[in-house]
Amino acid sequence: MALKATARVHNPANVGAIAEAGIFKISYRGQEIGSAATKQTNVAPSSYTMVTARVEVDNVPTQAGMMMLQDIVNNHTQLPVQVDGSLIAVAGPFRVHCKVHCDLLTDVSALPTARFTQKDCQYTYSV
Repeated sequence: MALKATARVHNPANVGAIAEAGIFKISYRGQEIGSAATKQTNVAPSSYTMVTARVEVDNVPTQAGMMMLQDIVNNHTQLPVQVDGSLIAVAGPFRVHCKVHCDLLTDVSALPTARFTQKDCQYTYSV
């Protein structure tokens, strides 16, 4: 199944930045079920831009699929998933490794557009 997800990227620096391509893994109850990739994106100084990722949910084992269906029925079309990923942002001479972990509650009735009814994300950065 292919989905589309968007995220807003913020560049607080006074110089332009490049968010290099990134890979994000989608998991359900600890089992990787798919991935998403972002393309390289330019972000102007002190601004925001939207990044779109094509999400491929193409690695769902049978048992995990059955559990997912049960969660969807029991939780009124809501499915909990986790996303972990990273990318490199380049701003002037600096290369910043950006990582994210999100616990998401996804409304599957809105598919193929990803609509998250709950988001809890933690971000870490290192130079």
